[in-house]
Amino acid sequence: MIKNNSNKINLEFVALMASLMSIVALSIDALLPALSKIGLAINSQDPADTQLLITMIFLGLGIG
Repeated sequence: MIKNNSNKINLEFVALMASLMSIVALSIDALLPALSKIGLAINSQDPADTQLLITMIFLGLGIG
């Protein structure tokens, strides 16, 4: 009985980790094509400043 519960916990953990990894990939895939338009929307003059958004996404996901 305990072994069955352990397998269920392992399956839930694997599903949670897989979903978290897919959220990271999805956020980067959604951000990169729109990076220039996001730069225009936030009135960024320097493209290097706009690219800091990628760093902030990784930091936010890492801290979260």
